[in-house]
Amino acid sequence: MLDVPDRVAAPRGKGTVKVVITRLDDGKAPLELHAVNAPGGVVVEPATIQAGGTLADVRVTAPADAPVTIVLEGTTGGRVLGKSHPILIDTAARAAVAQVISDED
Repeated sequence: MLDVPDRVAAPRGKGTVKVVITRLDDGKAPLELHAVNAPGGVVVEPATIQAGGTLADVRVTAPADAPVTIVLEGTTGGRVLGKSHPILIDTAARAAVAQVISDED
């Protein structure tokens, strides 16, 4: 099971998805995390979680012009163990905060 946030802030198109992993198999083999059908221009760095590991940081780079959605998949030995729900990679998150601050002045 992969526990991920609904939304990840990615100012300037770079962000990190924090993943909490609950293994329902014997957990003796490494778990590979990767994106499933990532949109064009989006780079999701695969992550390997060693046996017994429960946390992972997955780095995402996306075009800074619009938010995108990704889904992560966990596999071991070529077998899919689980998928995340869709995760919004919000490339405009920092810009929105800056706009609110400047409106108050």
